[in-house]
Amino acid sequence: MNKSETINNIVLSAIREFNTKGIDGARISNIAEDAGVTKQLVYHYFKGKVELYQAALDYVAGGMNLTNNIEIYDELSPLESIELIIDTIASGFSNNPGYATFVVDQLLHNNEGIGKSNQYIVSMRLFIESVFYSVLQKGIKSGVFRESLDSNITFWMIFNTVSSGFLNCYMQKSISNIDIHSPDESEAWHNAVRDFVINAISK
Repeated sequence: MNKSETINNIVLSAIREFNTKGIDGARISNIAEDAGVTKQLVYHYFKGKVELYQAALDYVAGGMNLTNNIEIYDELSPLESIELIIDTIASGFSNNPGYATFVVDQLLHNNEGIGKSNQYIVSMRLFIESVFYSVLQKGIKSGVFRESLDSNITFWMIFNTVSSGFLNCYMQKSISNIDIHSPDESEAWHNAVRDFVINAISK
């Protein structure tokens, strides 16, 4: 393997380790063994577990980057834009199950493993400020959305509503028998969330 392939392999192994054990329980030795390299080589590319955790989070978050293809929002109506945002968040969690694990793990550690320069933090801030704000303003000016909407609060209301099904998947299944990983129930959840959000922000 070349350098790029080796680093990528280490990060993928780290994702598997962090997914099952969190940042506290994860061991560099396990990551090295899974990646088929030595601990020394892991430390050659990463200063320690926190830096490796940040790299793993960047990799996972890249699968649900809202800033991909942002030009399309110029062509969509405000309602279509909101629906696309909901779809992107939902598919991001659905296609990257490990992301929910990272989110919960960070809640337990007050986001200690995420720096302000983290790729995901930077991209989300950029999306809210440059895209989501414009979508809301366009909807407000056209009379589709309520005038009192704040872009930051509204974005996180949407994000938290969509993601809650994935973050609470085991509780939902145990109490209400809602299996977010079932294709039919996932689609039902997705549709319900979309309708709920649209009704909440529309006039």
